[in-house]
Amino acid sequence: MNSEKVYKVETSDKQVFEMNSEDISQSITLSEQVDDLEDRHPHLLLQPIQIPNVNGEIMQLVVKWCYFSRVDCPNTSRWCADFLKILTKNELNGFISAADELIIPSIIHETKYEMMRRVESMTPGLIQSCLEIPGTSGSNGGPNKPKIVVKYRRK
Repeated sequence: MNSEKVYKVETSDKQVFEMNSEDISQSITLSEQVDDLEDRHPHLLLQPIQIPNVNGEIMQLVVKWCYFSRVDCPNTSRWCADFLKILTKNELNGFISAADELIIPSIIHETKYEMMRRVESMTPGLIQSCLEIPGTSGSNGGPNKPKIVVKYRRK
């Protein structure tokens, strides 16, 4: 029988997720909240911990990540790279924002590599359009070159 504590967290769209203490400990923000509540207001731990800046869809990804981190050894498995590869651009952006909000070092660390992998696979033109860099088309149909405008202020 497992006596590990289970906590509830509630997202901005009122979805409630259960996380055990080991999963909670992967988030600096959540573990500090739990520690503070246990010390000062243990009765409040019966209610879900509010996560106002993370929606349910993204929190579901965070819960899965914490679970896989707990049950599988990242040093001997490629699960984290495989997990991140299947995320859409919007999911990855939300996942990174949640990791930043909840301060989850393992997600922050691994998503840097996934972002680099995605950028390396892009063409220069696609990178320019994603970063909204203005460009001009060459007459020979070549790749867009950034247009740099320098303005001087008179004294």
